[in-house]
Amino acid sequence: MSSNNIYPVYQLNHDVLATSSGIMLINADQSPPHLGIYSKSKYFSVSVNDVQLGNSIEVMLQYIHRKRIPTIFIRFKNELLEDELFEVFSLYEKLEGQCTCIQPIKDVFKNKIEGIDSISFVFDLIPALKENGWIKSYHHLYSNHLINDKTFPLRIYSMEDIMNRINLLVNDKR
Repeated sequence: MSSNNIYPVYQLNHDVLATSSGIMLINADQSPPHLGIYSKSKYFSVSVNDVQLGNSIEVMLQYIHRKRIPTIFIRFKNELLEDELFEVFSLYEKLEGQCTCIQPIKDVFKNKIEGIDSISFVFDLIPALKENGWIKSYHHLYSNHLINDKTFPLRIYSMEDIMNRINLLVNDKR
């Protein structure tokens, strides 16, 4: 199986979010998707709109359900400490083209995964997490059309694609 596929991907049981940590690929049908991190019902993210610092994941789930946004959840074997997530994400401001949403996630794993600094894309991050024993399971919401035989293909994109998307979203806000 290609390292650009994740398998097996199951329908999300919301209960797992209260007792685990992981990464969310929001708008999983787009290249690039948006990345956020969750830990025990708290959500952390850096976007063009704002920085989410430990907000209730329920608010994000309501948004995902209301808009039926394809989302992939990468559940970790180990919990991330809320204090560490708050410390890392509070160093960031909303995205305006200098940084991407993967950067704070990389910072969280800086002392946990060797070579994380060279990773710039989620399609490289997830195999590195798997290789280092971090991944417990994969789940999804509103992604049945993207999953075939419980397999979700990670889309390949460039840094230019990311910056174009960020700039488009920043300009849409003006």
